[in-house]
Amino acid sequence: MMRGAETIECQSSQELTFQVTRDIDNETWIIAECHPKEKSCFLRNQSYESNYIIANTSTGGLLVVRNFTRETFGVYKCFETYNPKKFKTIDISSSTVPPEFFQLETQVLPLDLFTSLCLRLSITS
Repeated sequence: MMRGAETIECQSSQELTFQVTRDIDNETWIIAECHPKEKSCFLRNQSYESNYIIANTSTGGLLVVRNFTRETFGVYKCFETYNPKKFKTIDISSSTVPPEFFQLETQVLPLDLFTSLCLRLSITS
């Protein structure tokens, strides 16, 4: 079975931040933010749209890594924006992505292939 993407769901009633520390250069980038009370999420930079999709859920936010390249491999972290000690992380690297995605330099995944593995990362108060 081919996985379509990696999906990271973060649950909290507080504002959330999604970030990645990239394997390629060990730099940390804030990718997206979610505001559950306002039922909104947004990418921090429009250029991230080729690699990520962010969506609001009834319990927080959902980040989809839709483009597997060296630039998107790394440790992803979601945390409460104003209480960063409440966080969860997941490693998305070449060892966690199926080998069939490495036949091309870039593998962009269409939205209709999202048969994704959902990693529920709950932050409790």
